[in-house]
Amino acid sequence: MLLGLLVVAIGLLAGQMSHTVARSSQAILTENVSSLKAAEELEITLLDQKGLVSSYLVNGDPQWLKLLEEKRAKFEEWFNKAKQVALTTHEQRILDRIRLLYQEYDRLRYHVIQLAQDGETRAAEQLLFQHGRELADRLYDSCEELLFFNEQLIAESQQASGHRLIWFQTMLWGSVATAILLGVLGGWLIARSMTRRLVQSEKLASLGHMAGLVAHEVRNPLTAIKMRIHALQDELEASHASQDHVTVIRQEIERLERMVQNFLDLARLPEPCLRLLAVSDVITRALEVMKPTLEEQAIQVRTSLSDGLPLVHGDAEQLEQVLLNLLLNAVQAMPEGGVVDIGASWADGSLEVSVSDTGPGIPKESRANLFEPFFTTKANGIGLGLSLAKKVVEQHRGSIALKDRHGAGTTVAIRLPLLQPVGAVA
Repeated sequence: MLLGLLVVAIGLLAGQMSHTVARSSQAILTENVSSLKAAEELEITLLDQKGLVSSYLVNGDPQWLKLLEEKRAKFEEWFNKAKQVALTTHEQRILDRIRLLYQEYDRLRYHVIQLAQDGETRAAEQLLFQHGRELADRLYDSCEELLFFNEQLIAESQQASGHRLIWFQTMLWGSVATAILLGVLGGWLIARSMTRRLVQSEKLASLGHMAGLVAHEVRNPLTAIKMRIHALQDELEASHASQDHVTVIRQEIERLERMVQNFLDLARLPEPCLRLLAVSDVITRALEVMKPTLEEQAIQVRTSLSDGLPLVHGDAEQLEQVLLNLLLNAVQAMPEGGVVDIGASWADGSLEVSVSDTGPGIPKESRANLFEPFFTTKANGIGLGLSLAKKVVEQHRGSIALKDRHGAGTTVAIRLPLLQPVGAVA
């Protein structure tokens, strides 16, 4: 009896401390990743503005000034976000310096545009390249400093989490060592569960750090390339073949941008904006988006929605993205055409939405890891779609899993809790 109470006490202590450590690490990590994202976006919008002024001086197209105003508004938006999530006084000092430099750069840029509009293009170019370049470089260096500082904060957060794990494991195993075999076995099970949760937190920290680096290294050149392609497309209007080449290049750039965005979403997915919604509306919108792709691949869609579906609390945009990911997986599993079945029903306090296809199915050895980041069964996949879907559903306090399906194919089921009385019908 006494040994049993000792084991229970150790288990409760381990669970409580594991939960406290994980919540503390996650809170710090979320703030650091948000700061890193804001710093990276400041840098990108600054580079965009620099290129747009140069483009305006080249051909005087007022469209560049319209785009410039949009980028200026974007810079202000991300600057305010950076101020809100800044964790240290050093970050605040860097942001104050960025504000002063940006105001000075903005005044000089306005003068350059005025000169160009007055026909003094040569003077505008000299002012921009002699003084504007120096200001822009100082501003860019300050943004880089903010970005690097946030990367350091994330690394320090990871290191601190590791130290807490070592300390807690030492204390836990010292306590368990005083118990007999039953106590040791119970402590080992608790420690394994705690370690798995902390390792998941470490993976998220690494993913957030990597996401910032990917955005910094990939999106900057993509933005510059996209701007130049836009300018070239105006010059190549007479050549249909050239226009086709430019269109393909722009489509591929946009595909890369979406890939980077999916990667970032997995690392820093915002909290869902929960509102009462009808799941049937979310299904309808997702099918409308996918309609051209489904028709192109000769895929038939069948829906089976139960009468009187209750409303649920959810973020319509996030849930729509989950359904789009599942539909896209179904389409890719049936390159020669097939059938997609979408069902929705409710029972036992939850609403279930299922997406089924008639493809080859998922091998049994792959099912356990299917929702892990970067795990994929596709030759050209990167393994983010289902992991992102799982994260969204879990933030809605729901679950997502594979279901057994008679014959060939795959069925993925999403279960969401019913917080609205059953009398509210969608």
